[in-house]
Amino acid sequence: MRALTEDAPLPGLETNWLVKNVGETQTFTKEDGAACQYSAVILKNFRWPGNMTIVSNGNYCSIYIGYGYKGDTQPLFFPQEPKDLQGEGEECEEKHEVPVFM
Repeated sequence: MRALTEDAPLPGLETNWLVKNVGETQTFTKEDGAACQYSAVILKNFRWPGNMTIVSNGNYCSIYIGYGYKGDTQPLFFPQEPKDLQGEGEECEEKHEVPVFM
């Protein structure tokens, strides 16, 4: 795995990554004497919009929700709306059914 600093930045940006610390940053001591923090570090990638990694207390979770387009080379993805449905046909004159006798 490469270091974050090895990624070439996108044009107009200093880096491809947003690193943000959220939550309580104070260190607490558990009853057993172990240190614990209730904060998380969030890594967001600008080259692959929709990619996020969250790290907290040595555990991490990576998730990607997107269309698979890079943020720098592909145009934004805007799905097109479907064409209009076919309209109703013209009204026709009602005709009464002729009774059939056997």
